[in-house]
Amino acid sequence: MPKTKQIAILGSGSWGNTLACHFADEFDVLLWDYKDKRVELRKQNREFDRPEKGIYPESVNFTSSIEEVLNFSDFIFNVVPLKGIPSLVESIDTCLANSDLDLKSKVLINCSKGIDLATLKTPAEIFQEFFKKQGLNIDIAAFAGPNLAREVLAQKPMIATIASENYELAKELQLKFSSDKIRLYSSNDLIGVEFCSALKNVIAIAAGASDGLALGASTKASLITRALNELRELIRLKGGDEETLYTAAGLGDLIATCNSDLSRNYRVGYFMAQNMSLEEINKKLNSVAEGVNTAFALEELNKTQNLRIPICIEVAAMLKGTKSPREVASSLMARELV
Repeated sequence: MPKTKQIAILGSGSWGNTLACHFADEFDVLLWDYKDKRVELRKQNREFDRPEKGIYPESVNFTSSIEEVLNFSDFIFNVVPLKGIPSLVESIDTCLANSDLDLKSKVLINCSKGIDLATLKTPAEIFQEFFKKQGLNIDIAAFAGPNLAREVLAQKPMIATIASENYELAKELQLKFSSDKIRLYSSNDLIGVEFCSALKNVIAIAAGASDGLALGASTKASLITRALNELRELIRLKGGDEETLYTAAGLGDLIATCNSDLSRNYRVGYFMAQNMSLEEINKKLNSVAEGVNTAFALEELNKTQNLRIPICIEVAAMLKGTKSPREVASSLMARELV
């Protein structure tokens, strides 16, 4: 089978499993996990338990070899959470140093979200920097939208944005990966999509807290409305396109994440409003809520950029425990009028 009908997915957590099942109808899928034992177990029983229990389709296979992933397909989806990307990059670096792989035709499609606290970069920026240091001109794209994992797994109809600085590539990816379940829209605003994807997780924490306090629909609508200004602030800072606000990766993802308890970030805020500590919440969720570290990263970014992102700053304070959810709501309402 030609490599154009094959895809590789880096990361076999909730979203990786979901995408593997979604694409398995039309593609052979190679799903990578860094743990050898987990890969062997999946080869034996073909079962997954995140985002819910299920059986992998027959067209999904498994590996813990980065070299096998890079050889398998020209289209590689990254679903490794942001905190795991530095280790992933090291593994790719080691692989490249010990092989003669030709990566010229490869496309890395990032599906991970957030802003790295150490570097204040998005996943796509981290990958771009790495490949540039390697002297490799690898195309980077991003896939984002109102795509809650369990609803994708249930084959509900939805849309998403596929973005690349190379717009011709974005159009190619749109045509290649659109389906009757996920309709893709192309964009050349890679950085805008990445920052929308990161910031909406922070806003979702605030939305969860709002619902946890039973503040009502008007309050949450107000929150989402003002969040658009903070998204715009970040897009402007990074030189992105403000029109991205009104795409699947912007407003679409924001609405879905702020209104569903399927969102890990929403649940973080909701549980905080129930007087649970962040440590207790992390144990309860047993999965990554990227909005937590992104809130702290935005707080750091704000120290040098003087951004108007009051919701994000208040969420960071809530996560640190210096303000309660109710105090956050009061602080936002008491801000100086502009």
